[in-house]
Amino acid sequence: MRPGGRRRHKMNTNTSVTLELQGEVDSDALERAIVGFTKLIRSLSHEIGKGVKIEWIVEDMQAGSLSATLVGQSEKLDIVERVASAFTTVGRAIADKKPIPYPDVIRREAHMITEVLNGKVTAVHFRTPQERVTVHTEQRTLEHAKQGPIVAYGAIEGNVQTLTNRGELKFTLYDSLNDRAVVCHLREGQEDLMRKAWGNHVIVQGYVTRDNESGRPLQITRITNIVPVIAGDFRRGRGALKTEKGDPNPEDVIRRLRDA
Repeated sequence: MRPGGRRRHKMNTNTSVTLELQGEVDSDALERAIVGFTKLIRSLSHEIGKGVKIEWIVEDMQAGSLSATLVGQSEKLDIVERVASAFTTVGRAIADKKPIPYPDVIRREAHMITEVLNGKVTAVHFRTPQERVTVHTEQRTLEHAKQGPIVAYGAIEGNVQTLTNRGELKFTLYDSLNDRAVVCHLREGQEDLMRKAWGNHVIVQGYVTRDNESGRPLQITRITNIVPVIAGDFRRGRGALKTEKGDPNPEDVIRRLRDA
């Protein structure tokens, strides 16, 4: 992450994300929220953009405005836009008191942001150029009654073990994180993807259905791509908030704003 990075993309594209706080915001609340924000974007980039390198540049971070904006840069701008959309999806789930449709790490980082809603900080805004979602104090809880599975666009990495075309095209993926079976459903015309997947370690991109309580993936539908992963492949260092030598980390940036 580079503060004050040169703008490379027009802000009217959906490649930027902004977190804004409303109310009486002290320096501690601002620091917690911004650190949670950067961690959330990093994790969403890992979840949505497996196999894609994304660099997030600090476009704007001003203590006076109580907001921070990150702009995503990548050769795959469609994936950056999906990450931005996922950011407001997280905010909308909290505002509607519904499960966040992503793994536990993303839920925890979202909670790091909304826990600053203490009555003095009255609202948190999740913004992109195309959408704005507001979470108020009374909506901050992430504890939900047990509901059915949750679905959102994402990517799962793992090993393909079983292929079948009986009735429908599908295969079983054993995901790298849990070593549990995830059923992947292909559509007619995706036979080439199926053949390329057999016996390989791959990244499957599509709509991931997860268990509401554990966040464990159960199945993937509407698959958009299957990317083979080769040992040592540069693409496995994907989706990071890029930090170059000498760059400050998010905590140092916030402290600099606080002490200004």
